[in-house]
Amino acid sequence: MHVCRRIGPWELESEHFQTKAAKYCIAAARALTYEKPVVRSDSLHSLVPWWTVALLAVTAGFLVGGCGEFPRDAAGTLKRGRVGGELRVGAVEHAPWVRWEGEHASGIEPELIDAWARQIGANVRWRRGAVAELAGALHRREIDVLIAGFKDDTPHASEIALTQPYVKTHDLRGKKESHVLAVMPGENALLLSLDRFLAGQDAEAFRKRAESEQAKP
Repeated sequence: MHVCRRIGPWELESEHFQTKAAKYCIAAARALTYEKPVVRSDSLHSLVPWWTVALLAVTAGFLVGGCGEFPRDAAGTLKRGRVGGELRVGAVEHAPWVRWEGEHASGIEPELIDAWARQIGANVRWRRGAVAELAGALHRREIDVLIAGFKDDTPHASEIALTQPYVKTHDLRGKKESHVLAVMPGENALLLSLDRFLAGQDAEAFRKRAESEQAKP
């Protein structure tokens, strides 16, 4: 038999509890941001009752609304970056996603970062380097965000935190690719803020632009 018990205040402050809470809050927020429930079906037996969809939506709303200060950043990166703070961004040359022009990064992903930084009131400090070098720097918390034209199957996924795919393209062979950005591990509020920003962008415009530039000789 399962017995309910009161959670002590020391447990609420524990890293284990906060990690689990952040995970559920991010999952709920991502579901509300990205997922589009399907309520129609060609098969009568697989038709989802309207009240089931409504119940799920209400439950998700309560979950996200009850997250309070969750998800939190382990190092307070989002809080530090807001209102004139610094956002440390590593950028790897990978056209058309990232290009370097002198000391400033340009291309699709730097434009996204610049727009997001303006939204949260942060100043971007760019750092140039190779993927392995900057992935290590992100893991060591020397930078906050890493952009490199990453796909969601990047081999670095185990050591960094990835956003939801913000655009899906096809390479020159017709293979479908889902592109993501990366943030410092454990910075859950930062990740969710970037996720929400990316969800509001014009993915179709980015797809057309990327595929057009990739097709150039």
